Amino acid sequence: MYVLYIHLVCMSTICYTLTMPRKTFAEAQKTRARILDEAVQICSQGGYEGLSLEQLATQAEVTRGAVYHHFGSKEGLFREVVESQLRKMGEQILAVADGTQNDWEALTAGCRAFIHESQNPAYQRIILIDAPAVLGTQQWQQLDDEYTTRSLVEILEVLQAEDTIDVPDPSAAAQALSGAMNQLSLWVATGHPEENAQAMLARFLEALRVK
Repeated sequence: MYVLYIHLVCMSTICYTLTMPRKTFAEAQKTRARILDEAVQICSQGGYEGLSLEQLATQAEVTRGAVYHHFGSKEGLFREVVESQLRKMGEQILAVADGTQNDWEALTAGCRAFIHESQNPAYQRIILIDAPAVLGTQQWQQLDDEYTTRSLVEILEVLQAEDTIDVPDPSAAAQALSGAMNQLSLWVATGHPEENAQAMLARFLEALRVK
């Protein structure tokens, strides 16, 4: 009986040990996601300068130490805020492009979607205004390339191979188009008509097509 008791205790301990890390990891991920969501809200309203880690910890119902544990520093947290917004934008553009009939429509629909979706106050403040200043132009460019411009390069390469467009270098064309869209987005955000920006974008795109 004693041996059986010891066996049962050992088995219970092993089962608890095996399940505990998984539960702890899941809880940690939820905490991390909650902190990040609150940080996005704060940054969209007050920018990087308005991001107080003490306020963030209070709103996310965690300790300040938990914020440092998950993100390391205020700048490290902001970088992940930037990545979350760029990733979201990339997913929105791809979702629109996937619903089109051909590659040219995918390009044009995706670019139109960017101009429209980038009017979100969070994207304007975090990505187009604060990110270049806080992270530096080079790091901001690298993140923008990874999450949005890379897919633009890919679709331009496909269109070039199909002889739908004629450009010296799809990568250069993607950088030019991305820069133009960012500037048009900022222009619309200052009160100018989005339809005028969309019309100008359409002319840029049409200039790429094989005549």
